[in-house]
Amino acid sequence: MDRFEHELEQQDSELSFDRWLGQQLQFNEPYLENDGFCEAVMSQLPSPVWRRERRVTRMQYGAVLVASAIVAWQFPFEEVLGEAARQSVSLYGLVGAGIVASLVVMAGGIVAARR
Repeated sequence: MDRFEHELEQQDSELSFDRWLGQQLQFNEPYLENDGFCEAVMSQLPSPVWRRERRVTRMQYGAVLVASAIVAWQFPFEEVLGEAARQSVSLYGLVGAGIVASLVVMAGGIVAARR
């Protein structure tokens, strides 16, 4: 029973906190006039620099391409193609699947890097 009572107390405290938070969020305080201070500060802040974002995006694309090149350089193409020939797998199908897979992985890397 002790564990059950402890869980009930915990749920009650969570509910009371939720109630308190809801009341605080609904409380409307009148706007304080600041004689244009906020507007002056906002006007002095630097505007977003789109060049930096483009540079970062290009660097991400470059990093993905370099990483893909390193993986391709280390990949044992001769062994895979030799085994594919022995297994009578279509070379065109194998190359096509590899290209599609690498494009999907690169696109996923770019999407993940942008988030």
